[in-house]
Amino acid sequence: MYYIEIPKIIEATQVFKLSDHKLIVPITTKYENFTPVKNGAFALLQAGFYEIDFVMPGDYIIEENYDEDYPCVVMRKKDFEIRYKEYE
Repeated sequence: MYYIEIPKIIEATQVFKLSDHKLIVPITTKYENFTPVKNGAFALLQAGFYEIDFVMPGDYIIEENYDEDYPCVVMRKKDFEIRYKEYE
């Protein structure tokens, strides 16, 4: 059986610096040796109760999600542009 995802309108913000979104915070020294940080991650997003996402320049923060445990998600720019288009 095949299914199609129900279209929905989302709110997303592309981020390049800490001041671009209220929910991202600077990376602490606790994470300085993690691979995403070494690859250019500049911020953290508390995505779920225990879940932390690293934010890269150009990523999108999506604030509406079906899962209430994850009110926001980080999506890489290339994945976002494949999946979403601007709503008018």
